Amino acid sequence: MNIEEISNDKVDHRMSQAHPKTRVFITHGGSHGVYEGICNAVPMVLMPLFGDQMDNAKRVESRGAGLTLNILEMTSKDISTALKAVINDKKSEFEAIVNASGEHGIVVFSLGSMVSEIPMKKATEIADALGSVPQTVLWRYTREVPPNLPKNVKLVKWLPQHDLLAHPKTRAFITHGGSHGVYEGICNAVPMVLMPLFGDQMDNAKRVESRGAGLTLNILEMTSKDISTALKAVIND
Repeated sequence: MNIEEISNDKVDHRMSQAHPKTRVFITHGGSHGVYEGICNAVPMVLMPLFGDQMDNAKRVESRGAGLTLNILEMTSKDISTALKAVINDKKSEFEAIVNASGEHGIVVFSLGSMVSEIPMKKATEIADALGSVPQTVLWRYTREVPPNLPKNVKLVKWLPQHDLLAHPKTRAFITHGGSHGVYEGICNAVPMVLMPLFGDQMDNAKRVESRGAGLTLNILEMTSKDISTALKAVIND
């Protein structure tokens, strides 16, 4: 059967995404498709068009479950790069990092896709704190590299958050406290250090801390020592 013979109503998304040979899902970001992709741990390349698809795409990207392209501006190279980034070659890279972490395991660090900039002074303080733990830290960070970046920290522009949080070597999750990330952290029993920024993140952080699943820091006031202390506490306690 060629592509001309396949219409939308003949494609069973649930069957195709649940198949173990499915490597990626290119989607417009509709709620049902996104839900199926996440439930089946299939990384996505999203090309949102209108309505809630834009917000869905942001949420998917913020949790490390896919990458978003602007369908009006994207080029062939953009599509190819995004596809290669979310398919197995990228996952194999992360798998190698996790395996090399030894008995100490890893820390997953992501403040979501909506945080495009961290002041260098703050990034330097964070980097200093991350170097105080023996774990390998996977930090989703896209800005200028902090000059004091420690050897145990790997900077990445994208990470498969869902898969990493489910990995038995994951020791802690540093997050902004978005609902989806918090849900994944709790479901996978990964303790959290929360740095809420806005919206419902503040309430999410309070709920996580009240149930003993993590510690909250004020991202504007926290020091390197504060971060280090909180991270060591959730890993070791």
